[in-house]
This record gives sequence, C-alpha cells and structure tokens, in this order.
Amino acid sequence: MSTSIIQIIKSKCPNIASIIGYNPRFWSKVESAYTQRLKLIKTSIEEGNYITVRKSLIDDMILFKKERPKLDALLSDIDLKSKTIYNSIQSDKKNVDKLRSILKELIIPEEKDSKSYDRVAEIYAIEYLLSRKNLKLIELEYKLTNGKRADCLIQNAENHEYVLYDFFSINIDTSKVEDIDNFGKLLVNRIISKYRSKTIDIETQYPFRLLPILWIENIILKEYFDFLVDSETLLNTEFFMLRGIYNITDNQFLTLFGPIRDFKYLT
Repeated sequence: MSTSIIQIIKSKCPNIASIIGYNPRFWSKVESAYTQRLKLIKTSIEEGNYITVRKSLIDDMILFKKERPKLDALLSDIDLKSKTIYNSIQSDKKNVDKLRSILKELIIPEEKDSKSYDRVAEIYAIEYLLSRKNLKLIELEYKLTNGKRADCLIQNAENHEYVLYDFFSINIDTSKVEDIDNFGKLLVNRIISKYRSKTIDIETQYPFRLLPILWIENIILKEYFDFLVDSETLLNTEFFMLRGIYNITDNQFLTLFGPIRDFKYLT
C-alpha cells in the first residue's frame, strides 16, 4: 500500500489514533496483519476457493469505494463516540488503558474472524449509556468473580445503584431465517447461552444485564419487529440496533443507535 495504515487511520479516525498512541511496534503489527488479510482474500479469489470473512474497520477505510460517503460518515461517528468515552474517563489511567485496548481490538484486522464490529457495537452502547445524564461510567472491562469480564460497570447518580452491562453483538444471517419459530429459537438460544456463559459461578454484589445488539437487515426487522418487542419481556432484556440512514434535508448520512423500539418507523 502506498499510504501507510496509520496515515489512513489518522485521516479517517484521528481521535482513535491519538488515544491508541503512536507506538511503532503496534502499528507495524497492524500493517503486517492487514497485508496478510489481503493476501488471504486475494489468494482465495484467484483459486476460486471463496471464503467468508467478517469485515474489519480498515476494510471500510480502504475498500468499497462506491459506498465512500456512507462509510466515511460511519467512521467519523465511531471516532467521535470514542472521543466522548475518552473525555469521560481521561483522568482515570486504568480506564484509559482499558479503552485503548478496546480500540486496538477495533483496529487490528484478523485474517478471517475480525472482531471490529463487536467493538463498534460496544463503543456505541457505552456512549449511549453515557448520554443518559444520570449514568456514570465507573469501570470498563470489569472483572467478574468467575474470571470473565463484563463490558462496563455503570452507576446511577440519582439512586447510587450500580449495574454491570455486557453487550452481545448478534449478526443474523437472513438466509438462515426460515420462519418465526426458527428465528425465535436462533435468537433466544444464543442469548440464553451467552448469559449463562457469562454468569456461571458468578458472585457479585451488582445486578448483571446482558444487552443484545442486533445486526439485521430491514426485511428481518419488518417481518419480526413485534416478535422482538414481545421477546424483550420474555428474556428480561432490551434489544438494541445500529442503523445508518440518509438525511435528505441535510444531504448527509447518519448512524443511529438505540433500543429497537425506536426503529419502529422502519417497519
């Protein structure tokens, strides 16, 4: 690549690059990892041995030229939300270091199973909680007594209660959704399995909440919106979504994040 990865990231996501810092060893690792990823994809195409890879954030910075305005708007939004989280914890070195680790996972590209968009969902969810004026971020990556971690510990400033939150990205493959029963089992089983894996043998003084973040196409949202809303009561949770829209009035792309009920207008 004629332009280095760090130059591209500094251009597209300057706040994220600044928070991570400019350790040459890390950026060399990113450059090497992304080169290997491109080689893997290129070789598989040339050999006709097509593989499925999850998109990385750097893919969105470099590839998909036809979608450039939309992707640049998304990248800018992720960058600003990362900065908002940083601003809320900048005096707390422990939390800043944890945020830096999250952003490194956001950036570094694995060959196949990129975790970039799991971290994107986490950033949007944390910033969403911080936007509730009565909530305060106490600790990122809170270690549980069973050795696992919750994504964050939040305090309600009004009643001084603490809640542990863990965000669970669920990418629904439309081709595997046959009917409402199939969709329900797929969704419910994954959520219950995740909850049990996180809370097994847990001893904590704080309530634990698992918040599913759905990556679904509009066709699924329209077909199963009522089912999803009803399932929130059954599972004692709240579904969230991240969705890009085009604002015709302002001629710009926007990225919205919030409870699934807020997206009823799309159904």
